[in-house]
Order: sequence, then structure tokens, then C-alpha cells
Amino acid sequence: MKETRAAFRQWLEGRRLSGCRLVQYCGPELTGAIDVEADAVEAGIEGVVAEGFYVNWAAHHDRLYLKIWEYGYHEPSWEDVYAERNMPKPWKRMSA
Repeated sequence: MKETRAAFRQWLEGRRLSGCRLVQYCGPELTGAIDVEADAVEAGIEGVVAEGFYVNWAAHHDRLYLKIWEYGYHEPSWEDVYAERNMPKPWKRMSA
């Protein structure tokens, strides 16, 4: 978790973002999308990692997006995340 926090802080350094949107997937389905206050972003990242989810981040139109997805499934595309839609079919679990 320390590595994830350090990578996020390094990525964030020098960026000016207008807000944060957390977009979460369970399997191929979008399960929720919420706005996250700036002072709660790191805690949000740590929380989902502690629950066993993967996390990635990107800036889109001066806004931070946190992409959260379930272990065993492919990572959703940024296009799906920004549009807040389910992953396209066919849905496949990753093999172990």
C-alpha cells in the first residue's frame, strides 16, 4: 500500500485538478461513481486496495478519475470510466 500511495503522490505532484470522481466496477459492471473530496482521495485509494480491488488514476478535463476494479477481471478502459458505463461484451474473467 505504501508503494501505491507513493506512486499516487508522485503522479499528483504539480497537477492542479478541479475535483475527483471515483468509478468502481464489480466484474464487468459499473457499480457506482461518486465525487470524492480532495482531502479524502488517499484514504479512498487505501480503502479499496485494502479490500482487494485494483486502482488506477488519470486526469481527464482537469479532473482526477480513480478507476476501481475487481480482482480477476480485466481493467476497464478509460473511455468506459469517463463515460461511466459497463464494460462492453463479451465479458471474460481473467484466467489464473
